[in-house]
Amino acid sequence: SYDHNDGIVICINPSACTQYIPTDVRNSQDVFNVFTSEQLETRIRSSDPYMLSALKDTNMHNASTRPATMSDLGKLDKNPFLVFLEPPSVDERIVNQFALFSLLSTADASLDDWIDKHPECCRKIIIPAKMKSEIRDKLDHTNINERMLFPGVVGTSQFLTRYYTHRPKLD
Repeated sequence: SYDHNDGIVICINPSACTQYIPTDVRNSQDVFNVFTSEQLETRIRSSDPYMLSALKDTNMHNASTRPATMSDLGKLDKNPFLVFLEPPSVDERIVNQFALFSLLSTADASLDDWIDKHPECCRKIIIPAKMKSEIRDKLDHTNINERMLFPGVVGTSQFLTRYYTHRPKLD
């Protein structure tokens, strides 16, 4: 069971990742450089059209007017970089999780490899297996649990299953 293994939480600092985002994409006014999908597309499209033209083997007009795709993001720099997207609030689950999506600029890049190459951008927290139950109890008391993160029947059933099956036995 998962309770018998140590856990790990990896915290990535978006402001520390900013230095690896190409200048054309980076927002000089924003330390965190968290984008919506529309903002990211605008940044890709407004980057140097000469560069996009050369990369896409199209003429300059096509490079600046065609829709931007995620594959264009990876062509803005030879090294993979990490960007953060604020997801649209399309349902209650996304709103309750209040989180960001992280996205590497190329599909073939590995987040684990990127983190290994940029340790200054993250912090790893090891959670000893023997502490998991106590931490889960404290999170439950602050209402951070499956019921809140995954609203609806699925989250409630996951919470109740864990609550009644993974409780420590009292002596």
